[in-house]
Amino acid sequence: IDRGANPEGLSTDQRGAGFAREFDGVADIGAFETQGQIRAPIAVPGLGRWTAASLAGLLALLAFWRQRLGGAPRRRAP
Repeated sequence: IDRGANPEGLSTDQRGAGFAREFDGVADIGAFETQGQIRAPIAVPGLGRWTAASLAGLLALLAFWRQRLGGAPRRRAP
């Protein structure tokens, strides 16, 4: 953010009127100019032991079924 250049002197970004190409005196790198506060990241809870064990068991069961019913994975034609 705020590391780009505006050599063409454009007044708006690709969205047109109402979206200034430069904000706070400097253009952003990218398709459009950020105009607002950057929000702090939100923590996402990880998997609990029960959920991770259930997921691992389900994946193992699916792999077993695939081997019994389908054999080797199919390859796509180029």
